[in-house]
Amino acid sequence: MRKSTQEKYVLIKLILENKQSIMEVARNSGVARKTLYHWLYKYKQAGPRRKTTALEARYVKGKNHPL
Repeated sequence: MRKSTQEKYVLIKLILENKQSIMEVARNSGVARKTLYHWLYKYKQAGPRRKTTALEARYVKGKNHPL
């Protein structure tokens, strides 16, 4: 099941601010560790103004699709 942007943000905050391990957060939330690492990477790479939107889905469809 997909997580909303807010849910992703809460999980990232648990890792960064509460110092919980990724394995612990993954186990408790039912999200794969690899996915949490990916979300964490996207969050850390985002600029200060983009932190709130860094975890939004970026699916492109229609005429704007790259293929």
